[in-house]
Formats: sequence, structure tokens, C-alpha cells
Amino acid sequence: MNYKKELLKRLFKKLGKQVDEKDLKTKTLRMATTISFHDLETRKKQAKHLLKTHQVLKFFMKVNIYDAENIQKGRVMLLNIAQDLKEDAKMTISPEKDV
Repeated sequence: MNYKKELLKRLFKKLGKQVDEKDLKTKTLRMATTISFHDLETRKKQAKHLLKTHQVLKFFMKVNIYDAENIQKGRVMLLNIAQDLKEDAKMTISPEKDV
């Protein structure tokens, strides 16, 4: 741990200044469309728990890009997670263009 960096963070916090955005804690969750229903529910609970300690959560869905049905299934799964976490967090979707 960098002691001087921690001291500066505490000083800025006392002064009311914002900490740099590069210091945001992020967590990445990776899934595939073959995930079971139980595992998906577990990921949702895990995401709610992680939102208490991390500022940014990133979800990545592994899909078969040559199968349109598989892509749609992945989108529906991610939108389902976003709907469940809507009360707890602010959502952004990336990439925003349709494939």
C-alpha cells in the first residue's frame, strides 16, 4: 500500500474534493448463454452484494456471433439482470449499436 497516496486521499476527502475516476473500484462478471437458471440467480445476488463495495460492475456475455438466436438470448439475459439491479444502480449499455 502506498502510504503517501492514502494520506492524500484522506486529505482530499476531508476537504470535500472528488477522488480521481481512475481510483474507482471495478469488478468484472463474465457469463455465457449456457449458464443455468440457478447460476444466473446466484450472479444477480453476487452483483447486489458487490455493489456495496465496488463503484462499477461490468458484465460480459459470451455468445456465438454466428447464431442470431444465441445473440438474442444473451441480450435478454443481460437485460434481465439490468432490470433486477435497476433499483440499486445506474445502468449503461455498451456497445449501444445493434449488430
